[in-house]
Amino acid sequence: MEVSETYLAVRWSTSRGRDTYGYNICSVTDQATSKRYSCNGGGYDMLGTSFEAWLTETYQDALRKIGDRAYMTYHETFDATRNDDGLYGMYRYADGRISLDGAYGIESMLKIAKTLGIGVRTTRDRKGHTTGYIVTSA
Repeated sequence: MEVSETYLAVRWSTSRGRDTYGYNICSVTDQATSKRYSCNGGGYDMLGTSFEAWLTETYQDALRKIGDRAYMTYHETFDATRNDDGLYGMYRYADGRISLDGAYGIESMLKIAKTLGIGVRTTRDRKGHTTGYIVTSA
């Protein structure tokens, strides 16, 4: 089994667009594919949302396999007869597609990644700000 590793660079900037001028922008760039996943605005977990976009696109097939553990609301009941817990911020459609909502938080997205068997290590600058993620998968 071959282990692959990629780096997801995190970048924060400010929009200069006509309709979004002054909005915060959070981007996660996959260094292996050069694809960028970003969101703008504020008032929600933007880092979680950008990471979620990468995770959803890159691991959709693996997410489908754990789709039965999905739940979107904190008070939604989950099958307590099972030994594992649900994955907050994950939704399974009737056709089997999986959607993640990163606004539920980066920690929820990292838990989903861990459940998929993906190792994620956070890199930080001297001030403790997240600069990226080293992602390892088998």
